[in-house]
Amino acid sequence: SGCSLVHCNNSFPYQAPTLLAAGWAGLPVAAHVRNPLTGSRLQRWLARRLAVVLPLHAGQEAQLRSWNLTNDVVRCPDGIELPPVQAVRVAALRHRLLPQGGVLLGSLGRLTPQKGYDELIAAAARLLPRHPEVRLVIFGEGAERPALQALIALHRLEERVLLAGYAPDTANLLAALDLFVCSSRWEGLPLVVLEAMLAGVPVVATRSALAGDPRLFSLLAAPPAEARDEALAQALEHALAHRASTAERSAAARRWVEAEFAPAAAARQIDAALAQRAGRDRRAQSFYEAAYRRPEWQRSAAEASGPGARFTKMWYRAVRQNVLPRLQLQGRRVLEIGCGYGWLAPYLTAGGADYVGLDLAESALRQFPRGLPVCMPVRADACRLPFAQGSFDVIFCLEVLEHIPERRALLSEICRVARPGAVVVLTTPSYCNLFLPLKLLADCGWSWCRRYLTRQPVDHTQFAFRLRALLSEYADVVEQRAIRLHPPLFERLEYRFGPGRGPARINDWLFQFEQRWATRFPWRHFGLHTCFLLRPHGVTVQAAARHRDAQDLHAGAEVARNTW
Repeated sequence: SGCSLVHCNNSFPYQAPTLLAAGWAGLPVAAHVRNPLTGSRLQRWLARRLAVVLPLHAGQEAQLRSWNLTNDVVRCPDGIELPPVQAVRVAALRHRLLPQGGVLLGSLGRLTPQKGYDELIAAAARLLPRHPEVRLVIFGEGAERPALQALIALHRLEERVLLAGYAPDTANLLAALDLFVCSSRWEGLPLVVLEAMLAGVPVVATRSALAGDPRLFSLLAAPPAEARDEALAQALEHALAHRASTAERSAAARRWVEAEFAPAAAARQIDAALAQRAGRDRRAQSFYEAAYRRPEWQRSAAEASGPGARFTKMWYRAVRQNVLPRLQLQGRRVLEIGCGYGWLAPYLTAGGADYVGLDLAESALRQFPRGLPVCMPVRADACRLPFAQGSFDVIFCLEVLEHIPERRALLSEICRVARPGAVVVLTTPSYCNLFLPLKLLADCGWSWCRRYLTRQPVDHTQFAFRLRALLSEYADVVEQRAIRLHPPLFERLEYRFGPGRGPARINDWLFQFEQRWATRFPWRHFGLHTCFLLRPHGVTVQAAARHRDAQDLHAGAEVARNTW
């Protein structure tokens, strides 16, 4: 439908089909966490499919951060508000529920084992004989009604404990109560507790019910109880014995809920979380800005002196040996998306190309080679290219696609800026090889595998045959070539001994094998990386519309000419 972000309002473990469908479509997903998480491998795997995780309270946030997720975790509590209370309705409710006057205790919730109403009824059996003026009412429906009704009859509390059924009039129901009771065995942060505080009703709750935000403990009418009948009875006894002193605490609780859970503030918070992710990926920008400042990512002095100074990456070497000699570069406008510090720039400008290198990280562009004839580094978002339609004859996109959340947006932009008959050189990892088990274990959270496979903000699990099908929607696949049909151990030999020296000569033999067989079926699907030569179909309607809608973003792109 052309959307930029999918938002799942329910807890993400219940939205697995949506997550998988959005991943298939290349769309980022922001999902709430509204139910307790078990921390299973499935839940951790699903959580890593999200662009933004939105917990409701501090307990969920701490649990998610303990999973070492690379995506954003942004706490966004729900806004709490109640409609105006109708005094006539409140009086009618109290008269119906408490015809002889007295003290009304109440609770609202589904009649399920989670809510602990069996323990609450057992606590009432301990409490009510000592307080003849007290009556308990439970609003809600559920499968536990027959069992709870039988428990009430067992304790002979038919006249003192009432299962009132479902009632939507929450504000008036809460206002009719003298004391609200939350007896849940487990919860995160029950909204009904916050609504009771907002209504100015004193609250008694179990410790497990408010585990998501322990700040609420000091606002209760009694110390938080364990989810057992004896502890609940003691907490209720304490609240009834100190009713006079709970009024001030209830007023403080109301002010706290109004400040922390104001609807307008909650709306602004979730708007900011969704808008930031739907727009520019600032997390990725921060990652690469910091990465290119690390010594292992920086250009060496030998590389800065000119082309051919030092071997860096296998895919660069494969492109330089197998692709560049076949391209006509003289007088052509060439764009490299995700250029880093411009390792290809000397080779392309030496061939007579008018070179433009684009990257998201300014720290990379500052390391661009100096003194090249026609070379322009540009800082911009690859999914919102600041160039006119049909601007380039040759486009390089090396090891970028797997780090882009919206892959289709990138491919549409490449088609938009490509001239008719342009050539696109695209390389990307493929996991249809021995690395697939390591990759899957890393995605499932195995710490050793995550350390071994460097994980960047986005790291799609891709397969060459699926990539070919995706790219075929946007371009004709002229050639598909496997890169690195061997483990990365041999790449490290070049760093250790130098190109073509000692054991590193095995790389030359492997490259000879690749030059002969890497474009043939089935070898082209099994490299650790895959190189595609493409001829774009042309600008798509969606890309043209996106370009028109993003003119303000294009105008703000930062361009730094190579004028050192």
